[in-house]
Amino acid sequence: DVIIAIDDKKVNNSSELIGIVGSKRPGDEVNLTVDRYGKEIKFKVVLKNLKGNTGVIKKERKDVVEVLGIELEDVGEKVLKRLDLDGGVRVTKIKSGKIGSHTDMREGFIITKVDNQVVSKKEDVISILTNRKGGILIEGVYEDSPGNYYYGLGL
Repeated sequence: DVIIAIDDKKVNNSSELIGIVGSKRPGDEVNLTVDRYGKEIKFKVVLKNLKGNTGVIKKERKDVVEVLGIELEDVGEKVLKRLDLDGGVRVTKIKSGKIGSHTDMREGFIITKVDNQVVSKKEDVISILTNRKGGILIEGVYEDSPGNYYYGLGL
């Protein structure tokens, strides 16, 4: 079969076909005209998504930790006491993401604040940054280096 029209709109090439179908949504019914060995045949078809059903597939938003490219763990009480910190979340791994490409943060960094909000557990970091857009400031310490460190980046 060669598709020659959709909803009585002539289709001359694959680009036109993609354009017409792309303007529709899963679940829409269209009238399809095909050329089958020189004979014109019409069908009514219901468009489906990539999963084979008629639901609209929403683009999944990446988890903020995945966007940043880090793995986090809560810091134990012993370390917090030794460093005289009220709370903190350790960056255990830096992978491909915004932290690795836009900062010089090293693994082992202990995040103490995000946008001036104190963080005590990794859920705090995720909660503060989820759906955040624009610039953010991450504050924290390294166990082996004195002083506070600050990293700014955009989400």
